[in-house]
Amino acid sequence: MAVLWRLALASLAFGAFGFQMPGLEDKIPDNVLIRKNPVALSDSLLAKARDNFADNCLPCHGAEGKGDGPLATSLATRPKDLTNARELAEMTDGEIFWTITKGRRPMPAFDQKLMDDERWGLVHLVRGISHTRPNTTPKAAAGGSAKPQPQRVAPASAGAATDGKKK
Repeated sequence: MAVLWRLALASLAFGAFGFQMPGLEDKIPDNVLIRKNPVALSDSLLAKARDNFADNCLPCHGAEGKGDGPLATSLATRPKDLTNARELAEMTDGEIFWTITKGRRPMPAFDQKLMDDERWGLVHLVRGISHTRPNTTPKAAAGGSAKPQPQRVAPASAGAATDGKKK
């Protein structure tokens, strides 16, 4: 089983499934950085996001999003802990969307695999996992010195979003 996971990871890294090489576009365009999530939050959206997370994110980020998935130990860079409220509160929704869209080594890009609304659904899911509110103010807007405090929220769907089970 471990061999299959490693082969899958190697395939992703080399673009065997049509992914772009991750991390090639590290500079997030300003218009994306400040973008508000255009997709309305709903139970059906979160259900689809949970399925997409299980299929695409869980192997590295783990069932609860802590960066401890079955492939995490085989990566040179540990996957982001999506439960880290302080770190996720500083990220804008556009930044999370861009990361999912374009990837960030070793994470592959998902712009060719998931539709825009599916990626925005994952942004909602990440907000639920991290218990943070939507954010459209980049940390560099205040000269990079201002650090927003995590705004912990407990959306009704947050528990379901982090259980790692498909509904």
